[in-house]
Amino acid sequence: MLTRTSLLIQQLVDSGAVRVDLAAGVITGLRGRPLKPRLDRSGYATVSLARNHLPVHRIVAYAAFGERALQAGTVITHIDGNRANNAAANLRVQPAARPARAQRARLGWGVGFAGELRAAFATRELAEEYAAWKYGPAAEILSVR
Repeated sequence: MLTRTSLLIQQLVDSGAVRVDLAAGVITGLRGRPLKPRLDRSGYATVSLARNHLPVHRIVAYAAFGERALQAGTVITHIDGNRANNAAANLRVQPAARPARAQRARLGWGVGFAGELRAAFATRELAEEYAAWKYGPAAEILSVR
């Protein structure tokens, strides 16, 4: 299922209203001039098209990967972590992140109480501090890597 924004991106690219330079990640309008990207609050470049501010990385991903990039349940990530680098070679389409409960196991250190993992932390010190505060001496510190 496509969102309203995804449908708009699909229509603009398929109709030829915008052209996409996949190597540079630049969007060109009807007059042949590159559209000026602006950064939104989260640091992503957006362009103003059809009275909407559309994310450049989503437009480039659709042009490079097709409808798969716009499907619900997928996210587009920047391989190098630089949100301003919208080249198609720097974009990856992947399934949305797993639920937060499944991600806990990757953090490193956990606090167990009554045989159950209750919280997870990046450092052992944080786990020990939390365990002492919340559960006292009955808590156990677990490595969850």
